[in-house]
Amino acid sequence: NVDEKMSYYTDLNVFGLDQLEQIKRGLEFEMDVSLYAKPQFSKQQMMEILNGLRLGLDVSWYANPAFSLDQMEAIKGGLEDGLDVSLYAKPELPVEEMDRIYDILIQQQDEDMENIKKILNL
Repeated sequence: NVDEKMSYYTDLNVFGLDQLEQIKRGLEFEMDVSLYAKPQFSKQQMMEILNGLRLGLDVSWYANPAFSLDQMEAIKGGLEDGLDVSLYAKPELPVEEMDRIYDILIQQQDEDMENIKKILNL
């Protein structure tokens, strides 16, 4: 029951209303909200993690309060594109550097696909 589970999070008295709203959304979607039900996450960070869960992504790569929202979005984008995000899922990297690595990985992925097509005569 969503309401019963919500009372647990409400009774902790550590979440703002916006955060509780995101926890409730996750419970309604039957997601594992324990991955983001942490007071250190902003509402927007919680939303980004919830969106990743709903897409079936491995959000453990970015469900870390040390990441900014922009960094989380960069990592989530790489996961959506099937990239090896381990190369840039590091809180100490500025988002601009993450984006640069993402672009290199996408370019490499495109080149690999072209080579495969040539080999298979497609």
